[in-house]
Amino acid sequence: MFISNHLLFAFFVSALQFHSNANPNVSISNPAVEAVKSSDQLATLVEAAVDVAHEVGLIKRLSDDDSRKRRNSDVASIQPISLFPSPFPRSAYQQAMDVHTGMQKLYFLVSCDFDFLVKATEGMDKSNNLYGRMIEMMKEIHREGQRQPYTLFLTRSDYMVDSTTDERDGQQRFGLKQVEMNIGSVVGSAMGPRTAEVHRRMLQRMRMDTSNVPENRAFNTLARGLFQAWLRFGDPNAVVVFAVLQGSMHRFDERAIEYELQRISDWQVEVVRLSSKEAYSKLQLDPNDFTLRLTADGRAVAVVYSRSGPLPEWTEEEWEARKRIERSTAIKTSTVFSALSSSKRVQQLLAQPGMIERFLPEPKDWQMVEAIRQTFVGLWGLENEDKPTQKLIQHAIDNPHLYVLKPQNEGGGHNYFDDELKEKLLQFTREERAAHTLMQRIWPVTAKNFLVRPMEEAVLDDTIVELGMFGYLLGDKRDKSIVRNKQHGYLVRTKPASSNEGGISAGGVYDSLNLF
Repeated sequence: MFISNHLLFAFFVSALQFHSNANPNVSISNPAVEAVKSSDQLATLVEAAVDVAHEVGLIKRLSDDDSRKRRNSDVASIQPISLFPSPFPRSAYQQAMDVHTGMQKLYFLVSCDFDFLVKATEGMDKSNNLYGRMIEMMKEIHREGQRQPYTLFLTRSDYMVDSTTDERDGQQRFGLKQVEMNIGSVVGSAMGPRTAEVHRRMLQRMRMDTSNVPENRAFNTLARGLFQAWLRFGDPNAVVVFAVLQGSMHRFDERAIEYELQRISDWQVEVVRLSSKEAYSKLQLDPNDFTLRLTADGRAVAVVYSRSGPLPEWTEEEWEARKRIERSTAIKTSTVFSALSSSKRVQQLLAQPGMIERFLPEPKDWQMVEAIRQTFVGLWGLENEDKPTQKLIQHAIDNPHLYVLKPQNEGGGHNYFDDELKEKLLQFTREERAAHTLMQRIWPVTAKNFLVRPMEEAVLDDTIVELGMFGYLLGDKRDKSIVRNKQHGYLVRTKPASSNEGGISAGGVYDSLNLF
């Protein structure tokens, strides 16, 4: 382990102090919602929002059985959205922007440290078969030697605004707290800007100020990252491969990045979309120089943008295709190294005192180190059987409302809260427990908003906002130098305050911000 037992106990005590100041579900007003005075006015606004959503492309493929059978379904509906932008502290938004390039640099350096990743992921292969395959592949690629020194990070760092009461003056304080760091398959970069456009139109209809809805060009940011990687590869005839999930609900989000990449490259870049199953037959590895090539015509692949996987249900052929990509000279986002660097286990370790400084030791980075640390919450691994870990587990069983139990799986999964968290901690075997991370619960502010879902009546609800900030980093793993490190654009997902799970597929909606 990276930390001694007495320090783990210190983290435990620190968490108790934080929890005593928690002030859950502080509510802030939403002036746009308060300006809706009648059901007729609401119906008119919802109709307008739905029409604008279709106009700007804030839509998704339908997920019914018939649509899934057809690869290119022409049936679409609006995405679930909030009717108005949600109020959000300007200071927290600025904090999220300011810290993002430092966060990208930190995770890039983590991905370059093979020994750290091996130690950090120790034991994960026993509790999680997917991670076992990824760890095995990482070690194999390291032994063989990475043939492409450049790596591309497309990122989205997710946050909530935590609410606490200052004991000194009794005043409410808002703090930005990180939920997780996503690298590679970061969805929503087109949905965020399109939702902001819908909301500007709604505010204009209400004769309200739109200047506090931040500019958002998230999909342009990701496209520019891909373009810079394509340029760095150095072959004007090489293609960019989007490795996608067949029948994905995020097809339009992917297409927006593709079309923007072609636009900013003046149509020099050709994008080829392949599912993980298609990649096995349509991509081949040149045995002479390890160039990844299209089987059909032999053209080189400059960049592989993985929008899907690895997944637990992958076949051996799909894993073989992924290994070809990892072994090749194509610039990848993400690699198995960067995917493991964004695991919950690594996030937990980075929250330990002194761990960020391991990767950012220079005095010029100290201000950024502190800014990153301020966004962290308590995170604890549960793989040990020592007394501090047992004491932490018992405290979580006695106070389940103060914690979240999160699976290690990349892309998340079912999180456990409250009584369900208590039940799982009592029932888990040691291996099952080791496959999860215990996280200090964030107490986000709430605000009223109307939630508009396809084919349903709009619902007024108390809501919670999760903010994701986009960026990209292009780095050279040989000397850990950074070629480009940029941030721009955001995604807002809002869920009912009564709901623990907040993804779009779990009842959440797309949203934007109205800064105050």
